[in-house]
Amino acid sequence: MFWPWHDELMKGGQDAYTRDGAVALAEEFGLDTDIFGQCLDDQVHLPRIEQLARAASRAGVERTPTLVVDGVQVESTAEAVIEAATAGTPQ
Repeated sequence: MFWPWHDELMKGGQDAYTRDGAVALAEEFGLDTDIFGQCLDDQVHLPRIEQLARAASRAGVERTPTLVVDGVQVESTAEAVIEAATAGTPQ
């Protein structure tokens, strides 16, 4: 269920990136909202997420997705990253 939920979350919306919005979306996908909400509230993974965010910031990464392709930082949509990665590749 993670990827379908994730994909829908990434579409955004007024409350998509709030706790309540994420839980409401989990409910739409039939997930146990008590467990889901508790996972968000416990913030067990927050220190690791913050560590990775600081490392990305130091590397000059400001958004996702960001990849380095042939030494060039590419940040945009997934489609743009794929296009950059395959540029010059024979069809």
